Amino acid sequence: MTRVRITALLVSALLAAASVSCSSDDPGRGQGAISGDLAQLSATQTPQQEAPEQAEPSGDPGTSGAQEPPSDSEKAEQTETPEKPEQTETPETPEETEETEAVPEAPPPAYEPDLDPAPLPVDPSVRIGTLDNGLTYYLRHNEKPGENLVLRLLVGVGSVNETEDGAGIAHFIEHMLFNGTEAYPGNSLDATLRYIGVELGPDLNAHVSHDETAFEVAVNTDPAANVAIVFHALSQMAHAAVFDADAVASERGVVLDEMRGVRESSSGHISTEFDRVYTQGTPYEGHDPIGTAESVESTTPEDLRAFYEAWYVPSNMAVVAVGDWSVDNLEALVAEYFGPIPPGEPPPSAPIEVIPDPEPSTHVITDAGQGFSYISLDIPLPRLDTGTVGGERLSTMEQLIEVMVLNRLTDAYHRGELRQVDRPSFMSFDHNRALRYYGTNWQGDELDAALTDYLSVLLTARAGGFTANEVARAADQFDVALQFELDRAAATQDREYAQRYEDHFFHGTDLSGIEAGFERISALLEGFTPTELTEHYRWLMARAGPIVIAVGPDPDSLPSTDDLDAALETASAGPTPPDEADIDSLMQAPRPADETASGPMALLDGYEWEFANGARVMFVESDIAKGAVNLESRSLGGWSLLEPGDRALAPRAVEAVLGSGRRGLARSQIDRFLEESTASLGAFITETTEGFEGASGTADVETLFQLLHLLVTSPQVDEPAFLQALNEAEVHTSLAEVNPSWQAWVAYHEARFDDAWHRPVATRQQIESLTADDLLSIYASRLGSVHDMVVAVVGDIDAAEIGRLARLYVGTLPAGEDESYADRRPPMPEGLVRRDIVIDEDESALLEIYHESQSPSAPLEAVAADVLEVALSERLFSVAREELGASYTAAALIDPILAPRPGYESVIYVTLDPERLDEIYATVLAIVDDLAVNGPTPEEFDQAAAIVATDYSKISNYDLLGVLVDRLFVGDDLLTPERRQDELARLTSAEVQFLAAALYGEGGRIEIVSSP
Repeated sequence: MTRVRITALLVSALLAAASVSCSSDDPGRGQGAISGDLAQLSATQTPQQEAPEQAEPSGDPGTSGAQEPPSDSEKAEQTETPEKPEQTETPETPEETEETEAVPEAPPPAYEPDLDPAPLPVDPSVRIGTLDNGLTYYLRHNEKPGENLVLRLLVGVGSVNETEDGAGIAHFIEHMLFNGTEAYPGNSLDATLRYIGVELGPDLNAHVSHDETAFEVAVNTDPAANVAIVFHALSQMAHAAVFDADAVASERGVVLDEMRGVRESSSGHISTEFDRVYTQGTPYEGHDPIGTAESVESTTPEDLRAFYEAWYVPSNMAVVAVGDWSVDNLEALVAEYFGPIPPGEPPPSAPIEVIPDPEPSTHVITDAGQGFSYISLDIPLPRLDTGTVGGERLSTMEQLIEVMVLNRLTDAYHRGELRQVDRPSFMSFDHNRALRYYGTNWQGDELDAALTDYLSVLLTARAGGFTANEVARAADQFDVALQFELDRAAATQDREYAQRYEDHFFHGTDLSGIEAGFERISALLEGFTPTELTEHYRWLMARAGPIVIAVGPDPDSLPSTDDLDAALETASAGPTPPDEADIDSLMQAPRPADETASGPMALLDGYEWEFANGARVMFVESDIAKGAVNLESRSLGGWSLLEPGDRALAPRAVEAVLGSGRRGLARSQIDRFLEESTASLGAFITETTEGFEGASGTADVETLFQLLHLLVTSPQVDEPAFLQALNEAEVHTSLAEVNPSWQAWVAYHEARFDDAWHRPVATRQQIESLTADDLLSIYASRLGSVHDMVVAVVGDIDAAEIGRLARLYVGTLPAGEDESYADRRPPMPEGLVRRDIVIDEDESALLEIYHESQSPSAPLEAVAADVLEVALSERLFSVAREELGASYTAAALIDPILAPRPGYESVIYVTLDPERLDEIYATVLAIVDDLAVNGPTPEEFDQAAAIVATDYSKISNYDLLGVLVDRLFVGDDLLTPERRQDELARLTSAEVQFLAAALYGEGGRIEIVSSP
């Protein structure tokens, strides 16, 4: 239900277009499409301050402190981070000559950014208005995905508006608005929304940050009555909250449990320190959105009421509605439900001003559970009003500079000039409304020396300036991302539009629309000169000193602040590096192979081709994502066919190959070629399958197929990529030794499997003896040939083109041995197997309970699993959280097992007050037992089915890909999107109970209990 969002996660499509994704354990820095109306080409690298919600942790050594373990799919991109500035150079004056006496000249005027305040135009497709009481609204009709409506309530208040005594009150109120209003007393608001298919839960429906509060509900518009219900519910939250004393006392336990998860874990400690460093000396200092335990304990209903009435007034709020509903009708609903709200007294509003510190600052943060060491470097940036002509121009300049600096860093890395083990990155991100940064992290054995290297590249760019070739190169990269965004504009989803309107209300961002923005920014790119970009970069570097933070498990593992200061002083500018030659193509197309069979495919109205090497290509045309194509390939085998213990090395092998060159091409040449392409491709090795997964714009599909061909036919492992993969293995092993989340994840594998085949992290002995040839051998054994490979392609392209590419790049792949996976899975242990993990005294306890069932896979049973997951999660949530007030997160995940034996696996996870562990444990077991015996109640079944139906209405290319690749295991008896709806319509509560009995009845279970 709630999320304390400390940073915006705006991901750079531009970097994604120029990168090859890899199978790694790094979900923290994924890459995707451009965010916003072409303006936000940025990503964050600050630590995430959220309670863990996954049963398995996923390690993210690239981000600042996120430490949650890995999943077997492990398909994240390789990206990294930024650098630092110094003071501007003194302008040179003309030299003296013999003929004339030197006359002192006034220095040229200091550079000042263009701050043209003229507003940008507004897209006429969005209706923006203001009610008489002052409430703003943004309305848009949109048919993607169709029969859906996203509704948001935005409030201009956050933790920066709190007093010291009221720390965390904005966040507490956000919780309480789901706990009773005048028209929906108690938990009836939750029940009403769930009944019409609105999914509620931790981190789904609301967030509070330093500056803002937002609520969201998404609902199916069929039946039409749903729309009025969600408008009424949000209007009640906006003005009619009831802060019942008992409800406040109950919710206090929930807030404290969330706070323990956010604050008291290893990653929480580090995140809190990052927030302290970023905000010190600013109006945000001491205003962490989560608040303090003392203030939460002492907050009264009267305190909540006073803050609510002061800030939740129409003039400080906006309503956003986007979906498959007429704008006129939406406007009428806004007027009906929000118009009667009294205007109230407008709250004080003054822009937050942050004066940058021109001096660098260095810091050391340690936590024993950190497990690995890294450096974070951040350069403060000015706040921009991107809804103005001047703001958009400066934003575009800064994004272009971001690309040019990253290009320089990447080139320097490939030349061996950086002493960091991971690839460099340079990305912009927002910490809150007024604090923006260029940022980076890096790892390696010589962290302070790597700081000198990194900063020297920045200083070289500052001293010598950017060249015309660099500007042209970056502009071409930028243009690729712009064009891709333009191509997919017609497929923009409801939630994407809603986010743009939220950003406009809170931050004044551009609302002119994709097409208009494309024309303006394209014109800006053509007009920028190296001189003005260099001037702006120098100005940015001079206005604020860098923030350097060393993070690790203990001081002995890190450079001291004195070491960091010395590294900053040692950095110096060098000569401008020479331009490197580009390549014209990745490969020469091979002679095409004729298919052995081809023809229409009844499944999803597709088409397929079969080849003599055993590969099969399946294609479904889709305009769900305009101008985009998605690809996934799979073969049977996976790490079940590797040597015992190699499971932990398989993702490292993939990572090493993806980071290396290919068939006579250096990694740097491949990177340069991909800068002007939207194609990216990753690889993975799971327990029973291996394959590739990627995407591109329609124009770059051939490059996507070429990447696949090269990754099969000419893998190699270069030294830098090997060292990075080796470092990743060391990081994961260290985390498994000291980090409780990782220890719990490893403990589950030991309890469930207790063999070397399933060991998820490498041993120290494996790491010490690991070579580049070892990783290449693992990769080649699973991904170096095809035998039963299926290549599924879904997207906005013609079947004839996919057939041509299939003949060239799939039919010509080397045929491998006819093999399948091996069954390495022992039966689920009988009875109860429990493992205890010791955590710090102040942390939230975490209860994880695992079950499995074995049963033939069938479409109706798969739908029953989805409904059971929702029904169980809803009951856990309502009892453990809403009734007992002891848990922030209480939910279940139920996933199908397709191989080696079909069935289902379930994990129940609950965070809780350690002092109430026995009580919550008994409650959870009672809930599970009741569902196994009696199934869901009629009300629970109807509610869960409605939520699942809403989820099923949102169809993506990935849903279609999943259907196609599942043919490897279940033939053509597949759960297509249409069939999902049909099976859901005929599903009964008895069938859900039958699955619950199979999962939670007499079989064994594994419990992992993390507590002090």
